[in-house]
Amino acid sequence: GTFEMTEGTVKPYMVYTEDDPVVKWVQQEEGHSLVGKKWDPEEDNKYLRNGMKGMGTDDDAVIHVVTTRCNAQRLKLLENFKMAFGEDLVEWIKGELSGDYKE
Repeated sequence: GTFEMTEGTVKPYMVYTEDDPVVKWVQQEEGHSLVGKKWDPEEDNKYLRNGMKGMGTDDDAVIHVVTTRCNAQRLKLLENFKMAFGEDLVEWIKGELSGDYKE
């Protein structure tokens, strides 16, 4: 699975940049900027959860976070998602994505 502890090629995402979709979503939905702020799993998880709740899933939101955060950060996302929402992030994603994305 995507969240297994292996050495990956994705380098840690250290600081939010203005072109990151998480930054754009937080600015629009919460009215504050993450530009230049240290990466925070809570912010990524709010963005992920928003993209997966309700009718339809924002596949781009899931793909962005999963592919741009390193393995250690993905593990932090798992832990934070469970604490914040009481749900298993991997199961949530599996339930929301379809087809080739599920693997």
